[in-house]
Amino acid sequence: MADSASAFGNRFQAPNSVFEDMSNAFTQSPILNGHILVRRKTAHRQHLATAIVIALVVIAGFWRSYYFKALYPTQEPLTLLVHIHGALMSAWIVLLIAQILLVAAGRTDLHRRAGRFGIGLLAAIAAVAIPTMLAAARLGGNHMPGPVYPGLALVIGLLFSFLALATAGLLLVRRPDFHQRLMIVAAIAAMEAGTSRIPLAVFDSLLSIHVANDSILLLVVVYDTVRHRRLHPAFLWGAVFLVGMQTLTAWVSGTGIWLRLAHQIVG
Repeated sequence: MADSASAFGNRFQAPNSVFEDMSNAFTQSPILNGHILVRRKTAHRQHLATAIVIALVVIAGFWRSYYFKALYPTQEPLTLLVHIHGALMSAWIVLLIAQILLVAAGRTDLHRRAGRFGIGLLAAIAAVAIPTMLAAARLGGNHMPGPVYPGLALVIGLLFSFLALATAGLLLVRRPDFHQRLMIVAAIAAMEAGTSRIPLAVFDSLLSIHVANDSILLLVVVYDTVRHRRLHPAFLWGAVFLVGMQTLTAWVSGTGIWLRLAHQIVG
C-alpha cells in the first residue's frame, strides 16, 4: 500500500514538474534570451544617441563663450565660478555617456561605483550653481540667456528642473527603467542652457527655445513609446514636470513682482 501511495503521489506531482521544465525551457530559450538582448542593446543605443545629441547641443551653445573661448578673444572674461560651474556640468554629461556605455558593456559594478561619484557631483552642481547664477546676472551680456531679469527666472527654473529630475532618477536607481529615463529627461532639462545660447535667429524668444529643446524630448519619448508599445510613466511624468516648470517660469519671468524681486536679488 505504501508503494502504491508513493507511486500515486509521484504521478500526481508529475504535471508540476512538467510545467516547471516547460517554464525553465521557455525562460532559458535562446530565442527569448536573444530577443531580450536585442531589446536591451536597442535601448542602450537610444540612450547613447540621446546623450550624444545633448552633448553636441551644449557644445554648440557654449562654443564661443566657454569651450573654445580662446579662439574668440573678444568674448568677455570668465570668472572662477563660471569655470567651476562649466566644468561640473561638463563632467555630468561625460558621466552620463560613460554610465550608458558601462551598462551596455555589462560593467554594472563600475556603473554603481560611478553612480556614487554622480551623487557627489550633483551636490557640487547644486552648491555652485546658485552663486554662479547671481554672478552671471550681475555681469549680464553673454552670461545670461536674453534680458537679465527674465533670463534669471529661466535659469532658476532650469536648475530646479534638472536637480529635481536627476535626484528622482538617483532615488529610483533600483528600478533601471525609471532611473535611465529620468536621467535622460534631467539631461535634456539642463541642455536648454545650451539651446538658449545657440546663435541662430530662430531662437529669438523664450517660446522658440522651449519648443526647440522639448522637440528632442518629444522625439525620444515617441521613439521609446513606439518601441515598447506603451508610454513609460517616467517619461510621462518627467515630461509633464519639465514642461510645467518651463510654462511657470515663462509666466513668472514677465510679471512685475518677479522683475522687482530679481532687481533686489541682483542688486
